[in-house]
Amino acid sequence: MDVCQEIRHVLISNDRTISWLASKMRIPRSTLNARLCNPETFSKKDYDKIIDIFKREGLSSGICEKLERETLAIDTIMANSIALLNTTVMRFIEDRQLTYQEKTKLTGMVNTIQNQYNEQFNKILEIIER
Repeated sequence: MDVCQEIRHVLISNDRTISWLASKMRIPRSTLNARLCNPETFSKKDYDKIIDIFKREGLSSGICEKLERETLAIDTIMANSIALLNTTVMRFIEDRQLTYQEKTKLTGMVNTIQNQYNEQFNKILEIIER
């Protein structure tokens, strides 16, 4: 989703119109509509101004809620994964030796945890970049 689609999505999901937004920006509706039809020429200044209006008006794009959900998911996964890894390491090093089988098991656990984190972080990046 490009920035123009994002803005239109926020307007639609919050029952607002381009005319409403144009009046808040103090520009003609036709000017705003033209800007929203061309994401390549849509300026950062316009985007920031619109986001400020959305924030002031309490409008939500849904992105914040998705980000919150995903970061909470990462927090839960991290806490559980690290606790399990820590327990396993403590059990394996009780005798102060690591067998080949224990090394293999730990390597597998670390790789799995790393993959889980990467997947979760990729989800967050997708949300941010939409």
